Formats: sequence, structure tokens, C-alpha cells
Amino acid sequence: YFIANKPRPYIEQWLEQARKSWWTKASDFLAGILGKIGEHVGLIAAIFLLALVSRLLVLPVALKAERDQIVARAHEAEMKDLKARLKGDPRLARAIQAFYRRHGLTPLRNLIGLLFLPVMALSVGAVHTAATVNKPSLLWIPDLSERDPWLVLPLIFAALFALYCDWAFGRGKKQRVVLWVLALTLLTVTGTLLSAAADLYIVFTAVLLLLQRAVVT
Repeated sequence: YFIANKPRPYIEQWLEQARKSWWTKASDFLAGILGKIGEHVGLIAAIFLLALVSRLLVLPVALKAERDQIVARAHEAEMKDLKARLKGDPRLARAIQAFYRRHGLTPLRNLIGLLFLPVMALSVGAVHTAATVNKPSLLWIPDLSERDPWLVLPLIFAALFALYCDWAFGRGKKQRVVLWVLALTLLTVTGTLLSAAADLYIVFTAVLLLLQRAVVT
């Protein structure tokens, strides 16, 4: 038998790149751009710019979806009456479509806004990778590529998203209390699993989401 020679460095690099998925390559590419911008304005400012750009990518659809949600909520009684009167009637589907046209609602088109979720996931990975390379600090956090030791950022992003959910979907005191408890618990736990840099990106995103809601309202 023989002992195989160690592959040459350029071959190892090629193999390493070939084994990466397209998602990892996209995340690394975005992390490289983020790192270059961070060299000029600082990584924290670069993270905010990434959050802003990622929101702008879906802003037209997101604004329409927010507007439709508010309008649909305002005419909820009309929709309930419509469903009650035509329950079991084949005309119900046409009546609902007429309701949507009358109020300018486009529920299927608004689903395009869900594209923000993979954009957000890709950005979170890129932010973590960039922080791992640059290792910036922020006040009580010596290294943003690590978890927040005091859990301040996870609590902030959980509270911001809970506030948005309360604003958009909360109805009645009991439902809002349940919403806040669930949101704060689940989102804080999620935040503790991420690096502080990723938490910071989500905090910026949540702030922009609240500003979007305020504009539409």
C-alpha cells in the first residue's frame, strides 16, 4: 500500500469551495461585502445598513401587506357577516373575491413579502461570519461574534417584535397578555442562541419594522 500525498494548497482551497452549498457561498459573499463596508464605517454601522437594505428590498410589498391588514381588520365585521349569510353557498367564493376587489385587498400578492424571511436568514449568517473575522466590541459585549453575556440584545429584540405583534394583531387584554408572554419567552430564547452581532441585526430590523407600521398606520 502507499500513503497518499497531501493535496496541494490550491487543490484544498478548490475542494473546500466545491463542498460549500450555494447558500453558504451567498452568505460568505455577503459577509465579505459587509466586512469591506465595515472597514470604512465600522461593522455596527454596516450591520444597520444591511438591515436597511434588506427591508427596502421588500418594502413595496410589505407596505401593501400592512395596509391590507389594517383595512381587513377595519372591515372584519363585514367579512364575518358575508361568511355567515353565504355559509355552504357556492357563491361564497365569488363574494369574497368581490369583497377583496371592493377594498383593494391582494392577499395572494402579499405573500411575496415572505421572501424577507430567507433574506433575513441569509443576512444573519453573513453578519455572524463578518463579526467572527472582525471581532468588534459594543459597550458590555467584548466580542460581537459571541453571545450577549447579559442577554440585553435578545430581550430588546424580543420586546420589539412583541410590540409589533401587539400593534398588528393584539385584540383584547387577555390575548395581548398571552401574546407578550409567548413572544418574550420564545424570541428571547431564540436570541440567546445567536451571536450578539446577529441579535443586533435583528434589533435594527425590528426597529425598521415598527417604523414601517407607524408610517402605514
